[in-house]
Order: sequence, then structure tokens, then C-alpha cells
Amino acid sequence: MVDVKPPSSVEGRRKLLKGALGASGVVTMGYSGSALASFNCVENVRNLTTGGPPAGSNQFKFGTAPSTSTGKWAWVEVPVKQYRQSAAGINGVCTNSGSSGKVDGFKLRSTDTLVYLVSNPAAGVSGYCEAVTQDAGYPKKGWVLAYFDDQGNQTGVYPEKSLAVQGFTPATGSCLTSLNAGLANSGTLTFGG
Repeated sequence: MVDVKPPSSVEGRRKLLKGALGASGVVTMGYSGSALASFNCVENVRNLTTGGPPAGSNQFKFGTAPSTSTGKWAWVEVPVKQYRQSAAGINGVCTNSGSSGKVDGFKLRSTDTLVYLVSNPAAGVSGYCEAVTQDAGYPKKGWVLAYFDDQGNQTGVYPEKSLAVQGFTPATGSCLTSLNAGLANSGTLTFGG
């Protein structure tokens, strides 16, 4: 008579591991559908038929930050100052101290000569300079929609870019976190709708 020994736990683990490794060779290595979608998230924004990013002049927010209850798009803060239609002096500041005809506007970079007026943010205007004296409460805050390439690198902002095309597409915070967490968590972007 042969004594049957209870199965060894070591031998059981070997069989289990051997079976698992054998099966993994059959499975194609790659990303799951959800992971792949997150890597294509910027590209997917360009393919949306509805429910996409803000469009037109809604790509500029003034006074209150973009609402987090209506979306999580990436925005860049811009200082809104008072400008006058007049000759610019040093660093774009008016050469005279008059205070009539002030309008709210912003520049995308301090060295720009174009000013984007709050009343019509889509088109930059020339011939405006920063008023020497700013009223109390200025500069105020404004936000412009940020644009990114498919790898999650910031490539521009509204109004220089206003339509989602290859290399310049709005993105959400969750998308940027999956592609470029450093940028998404840098503190330079505000997320909202």
C-alpha cells in the first residue's frame, strides 16, 4: 500500500505561479481601455461633438474665478488693469497722467503691445497704454482658457488660440494629471468651467 501524502504548500504555489506565468504569455501587454483613453484625453477633446470646453468669448472670465461646478478646464490668471487710448511711454505706461477714457483690459505678457479689452476679449487692440493711475481695486483678476499639446504641455492661451486643433487644445485637470502631473499641480493653473 502506498501512503498518499498531503499536497505540499510549496508545490501548490509552484503550480499556481507556473500557471499564472504561462497564461500571461497569452495576454497582450498594453494599457487598459481607460488608461489608453487618459493618454489620448487631449486628442479626445478635439473629437467631441458636444459637451466640450468653453467657446467664443466664454474662454475669458472676469471678476470671479471659473466655477468648479460647471467643469474642470484649465485656465491661466491674467491681471486686468485700466488702459487708455494714448501714446505709450516706458514699459507700455501712458506718457500722461490723464484719467479720462479708462477701460478694463489685459495683456497676455507684460511685454506685449496688444491689449485685450474686457468688453471684447477676442481681438487685441493697439494704441492703448496702461493708465498711470489705477483706480482702487486694480489690478483685478481675469482668467483665459489654456491650450495644450497632446502630451499635456501648455502651448498657448485664449485669445491667441481659440479653436481646438492639433497642438492647441483645452484640457481638464484630470487629463493633465494623467499626462503631466507636474504642470497640473504647479499652482499656475486654475481649474473650473
